[in-house]
Amino acid sequence: MRHSLLLVLILAMTQALAQKGFELKEDPREKRVEVTYDGYLLTAYIYADSVMKPVLYPIYTTGDVRITRDYPLVTTPGERGDHPHHIGMFLTHQSVNGLDFWNMSTAIKPKDRPRYGHIEHVAVKAMRGGKKDATLTTTSHWKSNASRRVAGKWLARAPK
Repeated sequence: MRHSLLLVLILAMTQALAQKGFELKEDPREKRVEVTYDGYLLTAYIYADSVMKPVLYPIYTTGDVRITRDYPLVTTPGERGDHPHHIGMFLTHQSVNGLDFWNMSTAIKPKDRPRYGHIEHVAVKAMRGGKKDATLTTTSHWKSNASRRVAGKWLARAPK
């Protein structure tokens, strides 16, 4: 009996150690790729149409401390309701071929939207998790709000 219990404990510890590191899991229905480390959510790459650009949201430290706010995706008491284009962490520029990709959000009035662009997620090209790092490669199209394509690819990599 003692040997069986010891064997079960050794197998459980081996399994737990084998799971350490980064893991990426895509959920196309929810339009997100979750990035976990040792089973804890670090962030999610979300590409919902309503966000106007792919973003990393929420973002947590490995100590489970959230470092991003909820607004504008969720209204949270005590949280400032400004800068509706600041969602999690994202990569954009204010001027690409004369279009503003930085400030685009659903708060922009329809009559003003021709001056802005949006970033359309097209595909997850590659996902790789490892003990020390992770890579997510996607294809995105930078477009005018009249759907004219302006630019193209985004690579996010967790540091080693």
